[in-house]
Amino acid sequence: MPGKHRAIPLAALAFLLPACGRTLTPPEPTPTATIELRAATLSTPTDQPATAQPPLATDPRPTSTPTPIPHSYVIEPGDTLMDIAAHFGVTVDTLLLANPQVQPLLLQTGQRLTIPGNDAPMEIGMLLPVPTPLPLPVAGIGLYGTPAGGLWALGEILNDTPGPVENVRVAITLYDADGSLFAAKDTWVAPKMIPAGQSAPFAVLFPSAPAGPARHRISLLAGEPLAQPDEWYPHLVVTDHHGGPAGPVHRVTGTVLNDGDQPANAVTMLVTLYNSQGQVTGFSQETLAATLPAQSEERFDIRLSPAGPGTNHHTIAVSGRLSTPLD
Repeated sequence: MPGKHRAIPLAALAFLLPACGRTLTPPEPTPTATIELRAATLSTPTDQPATAQPPLATDPRPTSTPTPIPHSYVIEPGDTLMDIAAHFGVTVDTLLLANPQVQPLLLQTGQRLTIPGNDAPMEIGMLLPVPTPLPLPVAGIGLYGTPAGGLWALGEILNDTPGPVENVRVAITLYDADGSLFAAKDTWVAPKMIPAGQSAPFAVLFPSAPAGPARHRISLLAGEPLAQPDEWYPHLVVTDHHGGPAGPVHRVTGTVLNDGDQPANAVTMLVTLYNSQGQVTGFSQETLAATLPAQSEERFDIRLSPAGPGTNHHTIAVSGRLSTPLD
């Protein structure tokens, strides 16, 4: 993520694209929050059109010697790529690389898949159940071409539940103008914890963009109620803050006040940028202080470069813990 201080980590592929009928896993699936497929015109900070590039391809993970014998699998009603990958102990991107003919949105019962680079499949009964994510809304989606021909996909997750949530993860899938799969990645939202009534941004950089209008789908992969709410420090307040364009960057300054009676540890600032349509154009998450004593304050000065054009407002969120986190 463009910014002065820190890059936002991006992660590997994941899909939740079911066929019809039953699933591999015993629990009945619950619909996840998604953005329906829709066209989006790409734009860059310099208003140049994104350059068409070949479809993405991720190199398969190296295998040990000797190379395991590939397996095959016949798709059954209700199968998804994620279920099949988990069943055979491989990743979804490895599965797609070994089966370029497969269209994730059009899985066919009876279709045979090659399962490469794996040992014998696990028994279905050995698979651990995957928690169903909370139905958190996705908003503020923006696709922005880069001058180098890549594409930023940004957005945010809204926590409209009564309590804080954590471990929120989303998948971003791109399709070309014909609706064919172009690329997919998944990532965690910026903060580990999202308080009730607040939002958290996410970003993925694709090295190349599809030609013409891009179509996309955002799927919520994970999100659960906060397991240990007492470890988070609630007495941090942002005061006297200002923000706006400062040349090519967006600059936000202000003060964080600890108005509680205990020290706050791992105090973290999150600044999210938006355009007039409410689309996320950039964000930066930075550690302000290892420890902020009770009844003390700390100044901040954050400068970040938007990924998309038209940035005209921002939000600020601050968090801290009662003890230094182990992770």
